[in-house]
Amino acid sequence: MIKIFFSILVIINFPQTIYSQQKNHYPDSVIIPEASCVSVDNLSFYIKQNFATDTAKIKAIYSWITNNITYDVASMEDIKSNALIKPQLVADVLTMRKAVCQGYSELFTALCKNVGINALVVSGYVKNDGRILPMAHAWVAAELDGEWFFFDPTWGAGYVNSNYFVKRFNNAFYKIHPKNFIADHMPFDPLYQFLPYPINNKDFITGTPSNNKVLFNYQDTLNKYNQLSSFEQMNAELKRILDAGIENDLIQKRKQYLVNVLQLYTFKNAFDESNKTFVKAIKLLNEYIEQKNNQFSALGDNELIQSLDSMNFYIKLSRSLMSQAVIQNDQQQSTKTNSLTNIDQYWKQLMQEEQFVKKYIATDMASRRELFRRM
Repeated sequence: MIKIFFSILVIINFPQTIYSQQKNHYPDSVIIPEASCVSVDNLSFYIKQNFATDTAKIKAIYSWITNNITYDVASMEDIKSNALIKPQLVADVLTMRKAVCQGYSELFTALCKNVGINALVVSGYVKNDGRILPMAHAWVAAELDGEWFFFDPTWGAGYVNSNYFVKRFNNAFYKIHPKNFIADHMPFDPLYQFLPYPINNKDFITGTPSNNKVLFNYQDTLNKYNQLSSFEQMNAELKRILDAGIENDLIQKRKQYLVNVLQLYTFKNAFDESNKTFVKAIKLLNEYIEQKNNQFSALGDNELIQSLDSMNFYIKLSRSLMSQAVIQNDQQQSTKTNSLTNIDQYWKQLMQEEQFVKKYIATDMASRRELFRRM
């Protein structure tokens, strides 16, 4: 897997008045024994043992990080001069107790996952008092009771003033609903707005209300996105970014980063990814045939439909990946052609099985066995 790191940071040089609207200091500072703070495993174990609900756990995570991790101004300056610097490791953040926004967000996400909370790091850009800040930023989205909320532990820890970090806990960026968070945090990928009617970059930058009337099912899109290969994920993100409009240099840099990484995928990358996906499809087909030989006795109609949907998903993805493989010689051309032929033959068989299943489901229960005798 090719790994190229995209720098995520922000200068948090805000006037102190920005915090005059902050909420009360809740959640309060969480005191955790130092022996339990040496690793993500130890820290998350302590949180699981001492906080019962997901809400209590994530409060503890936000409170501990914002009160114990200092913004790393020196690293921020280094990253400004080298946009491709390697991101901070979570272990280093815990050891040094310093981080830029990516380190804050990675630690927050790692702790959430370890205590059983679904969370992810979101990258994008931000604005303050209507002004777009000049550097990219990272924050966290977490799912609580089936609903997504945002957390910005970097901004919750304090602010930078004249290249000096002022430590000042606030929870104005704790558990914020997407419709409110979008006021000053814009993800590069519109998917991570978690809004039924996402706004575009122009709307965010100008502060004008969105005229988007097209309903977006972000949860379904996210579920499908998580099943894609990294190659397909980047392609999907790139398309969404282009659709949202390239309105400033930060978005342009993110777009170019994705383009560069996608171009680095060789024929072998695409070929291997396609083969892996094709193997999944074949495995599902074999399982389906076994169930069919048993006349679907252990498979309900809904499960049968889901099985076919999964096979369809993987075969389409496999063909898409193989189609994108950039050939460099005659041998690769021959390999690509043969692979596409095999995929299409499988797809043809799958279409025949879909017709059988459609007929099977439409037949009353008492007459279904007769369908197998006619095969």
